[in-house]
Amino acid sequence: MARIPDVPCALCGKLLYTGSTSLPAGERMCRPCRTVTLAQRQCSVEGCERQLSAKGYCQTHYFKFSTNPRKCGEPGCSRRHVAKGFCAGHYRREQRRAGNASYQGGGENNARGRARRHGVAYEPIRRVEVFNRDGWVCGICAEPVDPELSWPNPLSASLDHIVPMVHGGPHLLSNVQCSHLACNVKKKDSLPGVAA
Repeated sequence: MARIPDVPCALCGKLLYTGSTSLPAGERMCRPCRTVTLAQRQCSVEGCERQLSAKGYCQTHYFKFSTNPRKCGEPGCSRRHVAKGFCAGHYRREQRRAGNASYQGGGENNARGRARRHGVAYEPIRRVEVFNRDGWVCGICAEPVDPELSWPNPLSASLDHIVPMVHGGPHLLSNVQCSHLACNVKKKDSLPGVAA
């Protein structure tokens, strides 16, 4: 025999199954109403308007007033524990020390990581400065580049290495130029004056 819902939600009136709960019938709510109600409840610390997280406090005050706060295991650090006994910053440091490639910085896809991988010189470059220096003209096809277009539009601005890093070209202002994204992709890692 199928069960029939018989208890109304305290907010919307939708019929609920009795189930096993300690709440009196007049306080039971459906899941959407519970979610909305919890989101509207505020931290019990006077003057704090953040949403309730746990045990009557927002996340910040729960950590502050918890009877057993977990703090970073690094001596002198008072930030809260995130993983393996450390705060986020000290956890990343420990991962770098352990040689975890994900935390080494200068990943494979950014310019610093690629320069390190290819053993070429590197300096920080602001793309907009290069584009302004080149007058928003593509260094490969010599056509104007529209500054209003953005990636992934093929005619958007892209930073091109004149001599690609795989051929020993450094990531320096003297070796980069403005280009269309499509021109840069078509050029790939070919040397100047050599067809792709």
